[in-house]
Amino acid sequence: MNNNIYINSFVRIKQNKLNNNGAVQQIECAENESLSKTIYKKLGTSYPKFYKMDSMCKFGFLAAELALNNQNADKNCSLIFANKSASLDTDFEYSKTIQKENFVPSPSVFVYTLANIVMGEISIKHKFVGENIFLVAEKFDAEMLIKAIKTQTTLDKANSFLIEWIEVFEDSVDVLACYLSQKPTENSVILNPENLLNLYNK
Repeated sequence: MNNNIYINSFVRIKQNKLNNNGAVQQIECAENESLSKTIYKKLGTSYPKFYKMDSMCKFGFLAAELALNNQNADKNCSLIFANKSASLDTDFEYSKTIQKENFVPSPSVFVYTLANIVMGEISIKHKFVGENIFLVAEKFDAEMLIKAIKTQTTLDKANSFLIEWIEVFEDSVDVLACYLSQKPTENSVILNPENLLNLYNK
């Protein structure tokens, strides 16, 4: 039996550049429109909860939509996500509402935040029932992600994966999403640290 895992598709979003399986676009946002909203509109998808999400969740959701497009992912797909700042971006937004000179605390800032929201909404939309884990690391760590994948394959928990690095903090956006499977497609590359790092560096 072939136990190899293949990278079947990828999405790279860094600042205003979107690379979807090698097709690179520079995203120009309309005045007063965020990058996530611009990409969402370009996708032409409709998901009512999108506008409730914080920035990290929005980019994680968008990256999943692009990476899973035409992939026929099975329902046992596991989600393995990571970033550096967790939900600190939203924490900072909330902290602005509790400053003495502008004291208007708003719990609504936290309605659609955190790792469980981004993974939960992706799972609901795509009907995934597989395992999921959200890791925090100082920087993109290909070997850490591969170790998490191998743990699940060893335990026979999954044979397809959506992995994402979703680092969103203040005005910085650094996202990589990949759909991985034991079934290669025409343009697949085998999963190893070098190939994963190569996609991150695109």
